[in-house]
Amino acid sequence: MSSDEYLPRYLQALIDYVRKGTRTIVGLHSGTSADGPTALIAKFSGSDRDTRFEIIDWQDYDYESPMQERIFDVFSRNTGSVDRIAQADNALGAYFAEIAERTGVTTVSNLRQRDIAAGGLGVPTVSYGDWALFTHEERSRALHNIGGIANPTVLPADDMFAFDSGPGNMIMDAFVGWISDGRQAFDEDGRLAAAGTANRQLLSEFMDHPFIRQRPPKAAARQLFGHEYARGFSDRGREIGLSEADLLATAATFTADSIAFAYREHILPRIAIDEIYLAGGGASNTTLVDLIRERLAPIPVRPLDDLSVPVQAREVLTMMAIGNQTIQGEARNVPAVT
Repeated sequence: MSSDEYLPRYLQALIDYVRKGTRTIVGLHSGTSADGPTALIAKFSGSDRDTRFEIIDWQDYDYESPMQERIFDVFSRNTGSVDRIAQADNALGAYFAEIAERTGVTTVSNLRQRDIAAGGLGVPTVSYGDWALFTHEERSRALHNIGGIANPTVLPADDMFAFDSGPGNMIMDAFVGWISDGRQAFDEDGRLAAAGTANRQLLSEFMDHPFIRQRPPKAAARQLFGHEYARGFSDRGREIGLSEADLLATAATFTADSIAFAYREHILPRIAIDEIYLAGGGASNTTLVDLIRERLAPIPVRPLDDLSVPVQAREVLTMMAIGNQTIQGEARNVPAVT
């Protein structure tokens, strides 16, 4: 009788799963935009830089209004409290735990909490997955995610580093929500911003934000550029007579300028970049992407779709790579990044 036959059934099932050459994995992830989770199902094989994946399907889901309001309340200094944070954490935990319990599938979770417990910041956690899935043997790449917060993962052929560069979509999203009385969540294709003109005076003021100038490693909490910051941005714009379109154009340019600053000051002095791939909701904002391309020319700036990965699916896919590695007995993060 083999030693495996003495193992509890659940442990034997886990061992059998690890021994599989190809594993079917479902990933769930909700980022700083707090609009809802992305679900993705894919086949994974291998590990570390030999990891291979095939996306089967994916879908974005919206939080119901009460859940999203509870999350945004936590972000505000006026309504955020230890009690509300605990309640929101409990509600979100139950939201995802219910899915895991109903499916009965082996689940890897709390990736950020584990990193914090180990002395890290908990963000950005996607770096290991970017390294495992997207490193090229000959070309130095950067993957720049533009979610609520923007963050590059820089992938030289034999190394990697990552950090948060500054605001992504959250200032623009806040403006659109206010302008539309909640009927729109974002500026589709950047059409509203394209109708306005960015104000250089305001941009100069906001580019002096200490976080933008701070050297990596660094991580931006949502509170740095969230609703309260956006309200101050809006009020300052109104003082100098900006229209709604001008405000959005200025916010989009602020995101593009802060991204370009990160490359000029923190990335390109360390490594020559051959190509940049954009992911996250901001990669679908045509106006924003054009602004970024102008500032980073002649480096090619492309959507992650060019690597056969939907721009909205990158974060959940990289979390799945961490789960794939963890289930093989090697929990991964990148301490130099977090």
